[in-house]
Amino acid sequence: MGDNIIPGESEAWNVAKGFSNFHVLVPLIECRKLVKVCLFGVEEIGQEYEYSNSVLNQNKINALNRLLQELKQICDDNCFIMDKQTIPLIERLKTRLAMIEKYVGDVGRKNVDERQNLVEIELNEELYNLCLNELRDILSEVKKPLNLKNLIFGASSDYDIEKIKKEIIEGGWNGKQKKSK
Repeated sequence: MGDNIIPGESEAWNVAKGFSNFHVLVPLIECRKLVKVCLFGVEEIGQEYEYSNSVLNQNKINALNRLLQELKQICDDNCFIMDKQTIPLIERLKTRLAMIEKYVGDVGRKNVDERQNLVEIELNEELYNLCLNELRDILSEVKKPLNLKNLIFGASSDYDIEKIKKEIIEGGWNGKQKKSK
């Protein structure tokens, strides 16, 4: 045995959990936060009273753009692990995201009042809500192919619980099937 090998340790470098955390869990949590900002202009209850409607609208637009980018990144980062069952699901989501990207630049408009040196941000409510609803739907749907590839919930074990309980009660269970005499 080589000097760098620890007995009982896997020789394969498995970073699946770290990958899932960094490329799935963290972005999905960020998406949830961004949806809150898209809806309310702020993430925490009560913060909306600290800002003007214009600032809240700008926050909503920024969050909508970031939500779009997060969802694109989730699809891009996980494409390589998909198979023939899940790649079409991801590809459809990427197509929908590309369509939204064409319109997201038109969800807000700047009105400048040079006399009072004010800039107001107005939302095109209909287009904004259409884009947001579509992004929320994609956020919901992206979890299916990720889960099918065990990136959200790990693969279930095929243990016979009743058999294990019986072996534990009879004694001697060590995770392997007990040989009969």
